[in-house]
Amino acid sequence: MFKDLFRFIQILNILFKARLDSLIREYSSSRWIAIFYLSPWQVFSSKKPRGERIFQALEEAGPIFIKFGQLLSTRPDLIPKDIAHSLSRLQDNLTPFSTIEAKNIIEKELDNTLDEIFSCFVDEPIAAASIAQVYKATLKTSGEEVAVKVVRPGINKKISRD
Repeated sequence: MFKDLFRFIQILNILFKARLDSLIREYSSSRWIAIFYLSPWQVFSSKKPRGERIFQALEEAGPIFIKFGQLLSTRPDLIPKDIAHSLSRLQDNLTPFSTIEAKNIIEKELDNTLDEIFSCFVDEPIAAASIAQVYKATLKTSGEEVAVKVVRPGINKKISRD
């Protein structure tokens, strides 16, 4: 129960920090929305476009929220085009986690060093999404170029939480 309440407060904080409370007030006629008028974040304004603020809030909230944003990004008939465009970045353009951490995960999973497996491993991910990120590499044995997908550390716990 306390974990759920704490998570709810975290999510509200993310909404307020991104100044999404102003969007919620603007588009809702519900009386419970009055809670957003009590936000201490009201004194701060945001110069960022609303789509960018929503993108950042969903990314910070975690993988389930990112998946929701990915779904919305494919439906410009349901949301304004500027928001759909910003949310489309949730498909594969999220903030990547550390390449050092990714390399450690690969070596642990394959029970070998990268130098033993790959003749070339590009340190910059070619895509970073909600569940994993992808690296380009060349196999040492065959010379074949491959994509190496690495699941984000702690992702199962984050998904279970929400």
